[in-house]
Amino acid sequence: MPTVPTRVLIADDNEVVRRGLASLLRATPRLELVGQATNAWEAVTLANELQPDVVLMDLSMPGLDPVDAIGAIHAPRVVVLTLGNDVERRERALAAGAVDFLLKDAEPRDILCAVLLAALADAA
Repeated sequence: MPTVPTRVLIADDNEVVRRGLASLLRATPRLELVGQATNAWEAVTLANELQPDVVLMDLSMPGLDPVDAIGAIHAPRVVVLTLGNDVERRERALAAGAVDFLLKDAEPRDILCAVLLAALADAA
C-alpha cells in the first residue's frame, strides 16, 4: 500500500538553515519539501497556496511577527524551530496554534519526529 508523504513548508530567514533543513527533509522518504519562505508574510501566503501538512517555522524573522503568522496559518500544523528558549514567546506560539517547539540545536532525528508527529496529529 503506497504511503502519501507528509508535505512540509520551511519558514526561516536564514538561507543556511533553510538549506540544511531542506537537505534533511529530502533525505527522508516519508517527507516532501513543498516550499521555502524567507519571512512570516511569505510563510502565510505559501501555506495558503501550497497546503502543506506541516510548516517548520522560525520565530525570529523580519516583517510580520511569526507568532501572529502562526495564528494566520489554519490548515497545516506548525512546528516551531528557533534559537531562543524564551518561555513567554514559546507560550505565545503554542497559544497561537503551534503544536511543538524545538530549539535549533535539536538533533535532526528529533526535528524529523516532531514533523511526522505533527502530521499524524493532524490526521487523527
